[in-house]
Amino acid sequence: MKFALSAVLITSLAATLSSCLPTEAKAPVSIPVPVTTILQDPPVQTGGPDAVAKRDAADLEKRTLGGFYYCDNTNWGFPCNKLYFQNGECRTFSWYVDMGSVGPDPGTWCILYRGHGCTDQSTGAFTSPGSGDNGYSTARYVGSILCWW
Repeated sequence: MKFALSAVLITSLAATLSSCLPTEAKAPVSIPVPVTTILQDPPVQTGGPDAVAKRDAADLEKRTLGGFYYCDNTNWGFPCNKLYFQNGECRTFSWYVDMGSVGPDPGTWCILYRGHGCTDQSTGAFTSPGSGDNGYSTARYVGSILCWW
């Protein structure tokens, strides 16, 4: 029964579709499209390939985010977080953060501050791998951090 019903539906659908097809071929319609593209010569690069590489490197550095990993407990004990920031950005916390372990990304240098807005410096500059016991800081509670690479 299912097969007979399916055959009837397919035959009916084929007949309906074939009646929708044109009986004679029509020529394609051509629609004029205005040309608005103005071709220009590419900009001339001066200074050779080194100048281009330096320019590109400077632009990429502006977009590259640095990283700083810290944990509340010593020896990288959880909970831990990772911050991302621009080169030379001072990151102020809305509360004082307990940093038992600290470590910037390789090639990144950081300074921890007790005060907000990178005031009241509590460490000298340090780099990767950091410290599992925050041996850099005179106070574990940090109000802000400044990192650069």
